[in-house]
Amino acid sequence: MLSSGLTRNIQIKLLFIKKVCDVCEHLKCAIIADGAFFVVKDIVLALIESDDPKQYIQRMRERDESLSQGWVQIVHTLDMSTKGGRQKMACANLEGIFRIINAQRCQGGR
Repeated sequence: MLSSGLTRNIQIKLLFIKKVCDVCEHLKCAIIADGAFFVVKDIVLALIESDDPKQYIQRMRERDESLSQGWVQIVHTLDMSTKGGRQKMACANLEGIFRIINAQRCQGGR
């Protein structure tokens, strides 16, 4: 059984994650046991001005070897609800998103 302090901490984290998902309506978000996962393409679109986030992500991985090598640990394929129904999408948790943001920032948003 979880202690009341730990349970409260989990509740606060879930409320924060739900608030982020509610505020950023254009970001698709899934909350599962391990925390919140966000669609990588949505995050990239929010950070850059690109008509093709998939190509941008590919180029980002080509430029950052450590990101590319760790991609399977950072990004997971999850079923996400979309306007067209459930789809499998590349998602990352907050730690993974920060890693992707850092790679994008280091490249100067090219």
